[in-house]
Amino acid sequence: MMDAPQFYQYLNYKSILIVTQKNKLERLYCPFRVCKKSPTGRTIIYIVEQVKAGEHNHIYYKINGRYEAYSGYQILCNS
Repeated sequence: MMDAPQFYQYLNYKSILIVTQKNKLERLYCPFRVCKKSPTGRTIIYIVEQVKAGEHNHIYYKINGRYEAYSGYQILCNS
């Protein structure tokens, strides 16, 4: 498990490091788009305003003024 100082190098309130489908490491800056399936099966696109690390270094996205766990979302990018 990473200790906290190393973990925070991978994200800050305005960006997060991602691995693209081409296996390149890139920094993605807010605002960026993510999608999530609704309970009815519809795909909904959201805009991430900020990124933060919570307890136990879990990642949260600020979407529509509320922090949501990142795990339910898929990042949409052009890389």
